[in-house]
Amino acid sequence: MNPKKHIHHWLIDCHDQGKCKTCGATRDFKKLQNANDHWLKHIEKEKI
Repeated sequence: MNPKKHIHHWLIDCHDQGKCKTCGATRDFKKLQNANDHWLKHIEKEKI
């Protein structure tokens, strides 16, 4: 396993961005395609 790579655990903030709690990277979750299942479920829940 490559120690330089990890699955991002995105956290939603009030600015519609995902922030990875592991490395601190940020992404616009509306444009994020390779999200993990938890993140996708969270987005679907927000759309309801």
